[in-house]
Amino acid sequence: MTTKRKSHIKTGQKKMNAGSGQRDGKDYKPALTVRSFGSRGKSSRIPGQTASRTHHALSTLEQGYVYILDMSLKIVDLKEQFALPLAETEAIARVLGVKHPTIPGREQEHAIMTTDFVLTVEDGVGKRTMARTIKWASDLSSTRTLEKLEIERLFWLSKGVDWGILSEIEISQILIKNCDLIHPRLNLEGLSLTETDIKNATKILTKSIIQKTIPLRQAAHDCDEKLGFETGSSLAVAYYLMVHRIWKIDLYEPLDTGKILNVLSIKE
Repeated sequence: MTTKRKSHIKTGQKKMNAGSGQRDGKDYKPALTVRSFGSRGKSSRIPGQTASRTHHALSTLEQGYVYILDMSLKIVDLKEQFALPLAETEAIARVLGVKHPTIPGREQEHAIMTTDFVLTVEDGVGKRTMARTIKWASDLSSTRTLEKLEIERLFWLSKGVDWGILSEIEISQILIKNCDLIHPRLNLEGLSLTETDIKNATKILTKSIIQKTIPLRQAAHDCDEKLGFETGSSLAVAYYLMVHRIWKIDLYEPLDTGKILNVLSIKE
């Protein structure tokens, strides 16, 4: 392990000891960020609409899950890399008779454990908390990984919180692919479009989509030509409308721009 990576881990531990992760919504600070650890695949910072802040995903699998959560109408807050109280996880490890995770390079010091996602869900019955850990399926065959997950499971069980593990097997790949495609258009930065341009494009695109006579790609192309936009601008606006749930679509159905878009509802 490089000295630089060890430094990031130690810094992450100091942040957690300082109380990182105790706030809600836009004021929440994840205990670990994309700088804290190396990870499998791409780590990323993701602008979010649900909590109105940037989220830190430490792998491509976490990134896809953030996209899904941020577009769910049932999720009202999401906290990634949530720190667990060290004294409580140490006590659980002692009861289980397993080694508590330690800080790499300082094996005599216990590391503060985290849960990948802590969610606030509102589904008509009221608000409730859920905790979810994201793991690649191949990692779940490791005895050591399972020991650490058992510490985490018992922690959340003691709090009466629904905790579970999700891998790439349980998460719909169609859903991830759709969210990967449209979520980056949460904002339209990088496009030379004014608010008036966006309103005009929205009006034209919505009219075309309601008529259901031509594929989305053609509707977007026609809109670009009519308004004098650069190619691809109107398609970006269409994705923006989907991300912001102005156009509600079934994200479990493959999104094919070469086909007529099935919009379930349109917000005025």
